[in-house]
Amino acid sequence: SGTLNVPGIAGFAAAPRRMLELRSGEGPRLTLAAKSLFARLKSAFPRLRLLGHPDRRLPGQLSLNHPGLDAQQLLCDCPDLAFSMSSACHSDIPLPSRVMLAIGLTPEQAASTFRLHIGRFNESDELERACRSLIAAMQRQFPRSP
Repeated sequence: SGTLNVPGIAGFAAAPRRMLELRSGEGPRLTLAAKSLFARLKSAFPRLRLLGHPDRRLPGQLSLNHPGLDAQQLLCDCPDLAFSMSSACHSDIPLPSRVMLAIGLTPEQAASTFRLHIGRFNESDELERACRSLIAAMQRQFPRSP
């Protein structure tokens, strides 16, 4: 009931068109940024694992797992970053993510998994700071990482 949100409706209709316009440039840029970020993190922590297919994935998305990592602590140790351990609809449930368990991870592995998303407006200096912050926080958990 009430007045329809005409600007919202028009914006909702325009969004897919705009996304199609940007897809050819943004997708490869985000993919390259994610691969670069993963390579830097993997160099510092060789046991870090990328979950999912290395190429057929959302541009800019990384789901990462490191044996023994306390992902919840990692979130707390990086207050300057916005990333997650699970989906938004699962974030208030203190159990392992059903998705992580469904792909074959143990509850311990699920608790050692975190997700990063690089957005369209993230700049290279922000990614550099994020990488440094993650590495520093992980080094606190693994002082002598192999």
